Amino acid sequence: MIRELIAAAILASIAAGYYALAVSIEASALADEIGPTGLPIVYAIALGTLAIALAAHAVVVGFLRGAAHSAPAGNAGTDRQTLVRAAGMLVIGALYLACVSLLGYIVSLAAVILAVALYQGEPFGRRIMAIAAGGALSFWVFFVLLLGVEMPSGFWPIVWGGEWIR
Repeated sequence: MIRELIAAAILASIAAGYYALAVSIEASALADEIGPTGLPIVYAIALGTLAIALAAHAVVVGFLRGAAHSAPAGNAGTDRQTLVRAAGMLVIGALYLACVSLLGYIVSLAAVILAVALYQGEPFGRRIMAIAAGGALSFWVFFVLLLGVEMPSGFWPIVWGGEWIR
C-alpha cells in the first residue's frame, strides 16, 4: 500500500509540473480555439486522474486486505523481477528518445512497438512485424495527418530528396 501511495504522489507531482509547463505555453497568432495548451493540459489532467485513481485503489485494497499483514516470504524475488522489467521498459523508452531525431518518428515508433512486444515475451515473426508497422503508421496518420503535429523526420528527407514525411 505504501509503495502505491508513493507512486501516486510522484505521479501527481509529475502531473502538476506538466500542467504548470503546459499553461505557460504562449499562444501564437495562428492558434485555434483550443490553442497550443489544449492537448498538454488534457494529458496533465489525465495523469493527475490516474494518480488519484492509483491512490484510491491502494487505500481501498489496503483496507480490504488489512494493511497490517506483511507480504509472503517468497515475494522478494517477484518484486525484484518487477523492478528489473520496469527498468527494461524505461531503457526502451530512453532509446526511443535518443533515436527518434535520427531515425524519424515512424521508424522509431515501429522499433519501440516491436521492442516492447518482444520484451514482453511475444514471439518474433511476421505478425508482430505487421503490428509494429501498422501501429507506427496509425500513430503517424493520427498525429501528423489528422492533428497536424510536426514529428521528427530523421535523415529520410536527405535519402529521398524531399520532405514528404513530417
